[in-house]
Amino acid sequence: MTRSAQSTETIQNEFPTAITEGEGEPFLWEPGTEAFFDRAPLHLVTTATLRELRRLQPNSEFHRARFRPIFIIDTDQTGFVENEWVNRDLSLGSVKCVVIDHKPRCVMVTRHQGDLAKDIDVIRTILKYNDGIAGVELRALAPGTLHSGDAVVIGS
Repeated sequence: MTRSAQSTETIQNEFPTAITEGEGEPFLWEPGTEAFFDRAPLHLVTTATLRELRRLQPNSEFHRARFRPIFIIDTDQTGFVENEWVNRDLSLGSVKCVVIDHKPRCVMVTRHQGDLAKDIDVIRTILKYNDGIAGVELRALAPGTLHSGDAVVIGS
């Protein structure tokens, strides 16, 4: 599916705000397309967040593909470390960014994707333990070059 910048078609999105039992709304929604869009053009999630979610719900698969991040930051830290980065500068290699917001997760993380089965406990875990947030959104301040393994520097 392609969309032009002039399109007026409504885009469906679902951001649950509470943990529900069973498979009630919003978990019944099924997209009419295989194309999915993310509201943040640049966002990241840390390996610490993925590990924390796995620890909290070991029966679910918190694979990076569910979260569609542009960047995955490998860290030995624990917990939801990127929650503290909002409004801070961040350098990814030579790419200078600012962390502009937390990354709220929609029901897309629960959907069947490739080899990942549908799993509504993914969003329930994120809601229960981190207010529906997994990762952060970024804005690039200047162009730069980034390579796998480049240093990540968190500023003030």
